[in-house]
Amino acid sequence: MIIRDLFAKCYESHWNKPRYVDSGWAQEVKNLYEKNIKAAFGDRDCRELSAKEIRKWHEGMASRPTAANRSLEVLSRIYSFAEEDEIVSLGANPCRLVHAFTEKKRSRYGTEEELKKIGEALREELKAHPREATFCYVVALTGARPKKLAESRWDSIRRESGHGILVFEGKGTADSGEAEVVVLPGIVLKLLESLPKREDRLIFGPIDYRPTWERIREKAGCPDLWLRDLRRTFASVGLSQGVGIDKIGELLNHRSAQTTKTYARLIPGARVVAAHQISRKIAVLLS
Repeated sequence: MIIRDLFAKCYESHWNKPRYVDSGWAQEVKNLYEKNIKAAFGDRDCRELSAKEIRKWHEGMASRPTAANRSLEVLSRIYSFAEEDEIVSLGANPCRLVHAFTEKKRSRYGTEEELKKIGEALREELKAHPREATFCYVVALTGARPKKLAESRWDSIRRESGHGILVFEGKGTADSGEAEVVVLPGIVLKLLESLPKREDRLIFGPIDYRPTWERIREKAGCPDLWLRDLRRTFASVGLSQGVGIDKIGELLNHRSAQTTKTYARLIPGARVVAAHQISRKIAVLLS
């Protein structure tokens, strides 16, 4: 069986499940296959591929170690499925002989020059893909987690004077009992209000922002910048504006000492002031 057909079978059997679809991993698997695996091995018989060929392919992505390792992981899972389905013999997975790259902790964030170019690309995308481009804008201006923002609802926004508060069950809610809170400065509320309301009450609805973000970062000349890197950008801009690390930790909803240093709790007013301060600076950079 050729890899292309094997991937389709494996995807339906393994990845096309709610846990992977809801987490975004199912779409990421598709992206990894289309971008890194299909051209190299899509038309090859799975029984013909050798560990040497796969190692050479993997090493060819050395400049992108994370993408290389995730692609290898996908290919290895395809072969594991082939073993389970008796398409290849047990133990015939050549990926087991290929070692993954050592990955450094990611510290990428958008520079001021990159943000200016991202702003230009975002304005272009707003015309053709308003929901997706607005989603990217909101991540940049609030530091919100993309995954949680995609699940946000209109009725989770509490409107206050000059801003809004978006509340949703967050990463550490189960442990702390506290929901995540994202401050929505006036500029963000205006962006959101420009979107048509949906019957399902989700702000963005089922959304795949990745193709839009791919185009934006390519146009901006920063193809290695992930959308969630804008959370780190938000923190970096905040620090450059004199916002304390404790305030930034609160804005980004860091609860664990393993994620950041122990953050002091912010009173609501201080949190709003800090959010406005950072979002205004980023809005200027994007303009």
